[in-house]
Amino acid sequence: METKGRLKITVDQAHLTATIVFKADSHGKVWNLPKIKKLLEEKGIVEGVNEEALASAVEQFDHASEETVTQVIAQGTPPRPPASPEYIWKLQPVPEELQQDADWILQKASEPHITTKKHERVQVEKQVQKKSNLPFGKPKQETVKKWETRVTEEPVQVDHQVIETGWAEAEALIAEIHNEGEGVLGRSVYGKPLPIPETSTDKVYPGRGVKETAEALYASHSGFVRRGKNWVEVLPFQHHKWEMTVSKDQATCLLQFSPGKKDARPPKAEQIVAAAKQKQFSDEELVSAQKITQMITVSVQRQKPLKDVPITKDRDGWFKVEASSDHLKGFLSAEKGSGHGKPLVLKEIGAAIKKSGFKGMDFDKIKEDLVSFYRSRQLKLEEYVLVEGQAPTRGSDRSLEFSCRFMSDDERETRQQDTLLQETAEPSNEHSNEHSDEPSE
Repeated sequence: METKGRLKITVDQAHLTATIVFKADSHGKVWNLPKIKKLLEEKGIVEGVNEEALASAVEQFDHASEETVTQVIAQGTPPRPPASPEYIWKLQPVPEELQQDADWILQKASEPHITTKKHERVQVEKQVQKKSNLPFGKPKQETVKKWETRVTEEPVQVDHQVIETGWAEAEALIAEIHNEGEGVLGRSVYGKPLPIPETSTDKVYPGRGVKETAEALYASHSGFVRRGKNWVEVLPFQHHKWEMTVSKDQATCLLQFSPGKKDARPPKAEQIVAAAKQKQFSDEELVSAQKITQMITVSVQRQKPLKDVPITKDRDGWFKVEASSDHLKGFLSAEKGSGHGKPLVLKEIGAAIKKSGFKGMDFDKIKEDLVSFYRSRQLKLEEYVLVEGQAPTRGSDRSLEFSCRFMSDDERETRQQDTLLQETAEPSNEHSNEHSDEPSE
């Protein structure tokens, strides 16, 4: 079947629909189904061609004497946008000590200015130097065409009403993004892929101070967070940061302080003292609140942080190894240093104990007890017994045991009589001498 007329094929701007338009004309070209298919191929229309619609259109040509025949003959596949993302907000409340700063900054803040980046591939011409083929020839300027990706920022219309505020530290999580369905590429009637729409109606646009990934929104700096229906931003604010730590021997309370902006409210000395008391430090151990305030003020003015600064009073550590007055016990007495005072060094104590000359010490137990003391909040060790000797004791009562035989009364009386007779029978030494001394006549 052939019909004369004027025929054209139009494609919509989205490249999703191809339409045939025919008007009968005796001076026009002759058209039939094969010629129309060939024209579609020449125009590159290869996707979604409807054979039945094409044949129906050709049948209508014979009856279109004056009327125009219009028929959709090819239909592409539109891209499917991703499902609307779900945002699980993780905003932290404004700390109590920053509430007044937050009220002032959020009140004076201007309306949010939200932009989105648009990526576009464009062809540009560039001048390049091309080396000459001759050894001494001069390079020539040539114009070449290249494709570049240009990134432009475009403002986004948002509802300026603030529905929630909070606080975020740098790199903190602001919201989790749950994407339940991904988009699908479309195909044009020319057989080419059609991109997925970049945004959905429920998308939240990140403003200043917010970084976006496929799974979450993060704060790029510390500050006060505010968000609306489809936007979120972080107003920068650098507050003072501080924390309390304790020395290894648990004797000194240490302050870590990082100054923020000079107009930020510094922590009160009472807050710092309260934090030290939570770590079991007493008022007697701590420096005055006035001195703490002075340290913080100087740090803020000079913008210099405080690192491991003691807020306990200065005290030198000491120890003494000695024996009791009766030399029966060996003692150790010690006190930890504090603040900027001389610390108590366990190695020095150990050396003194070994040098003491005490015998029979249990070094393993002594070491265990000393380490336990060092790591505890106990500040003093008074007369710790290193070793104990043994005192002398009184022996049992002594008794006499005779090894000779005692004489009976009869034997004793006989012995006495014999002795008396013997003494009577012997002459006196004195009488004998006097007789011999007389001179002879």
